[in-house]
Amino acid sequence: MKRFLPKPLISGISLLMCLMMFALPFQGTLFAQDVATACNDAKSQAVTDTPGSWFFAGCLGGVIGYLIAANMESNPSASQLLGKSPEYVAAYTDCYRAETKRLRAKKALNGCLVAAAAYVVYIVVAIAALDNADEL
Repeated sequence: MKRFLPKPLISGISLLMCLMMFALPFQGTLFAQDVATACNDAKSQAVTDTPGSWFFAGCLGGVIGYLIAANMESNPSASQLLGKSPEYVAAYTDCYRAETKRLRAKKALNGCLVAAAAYVVYIVVAIAALDNADEL
């Protein structure tokens, strides 16, 4: 049987394939570390970027303020993503959006609960005042 490729070329291709088989698992590990780093960076930036005014949106807006906070999306600033790999940018953007949504909803819900508690206290005080007025 006649060979189509010379023996040194076949050996070189075999060596290259072996190196690629051993290098691919390390590339996947580096990608996972890059995604984890991006997500941690995005979460810390989201904490800094989410203002406390969402508490007042929930407090004054009630359920509507909470729904706005829970459904609104924001994008990270582009200056923090310059020079990063596409995988890093995608992971950072996804984690940033999810974290800002979560933080906004949490702050608005806290505001809504505080407003509801204040309303309940107001009603209890009003009823107690009416009871005292009837006794006089």
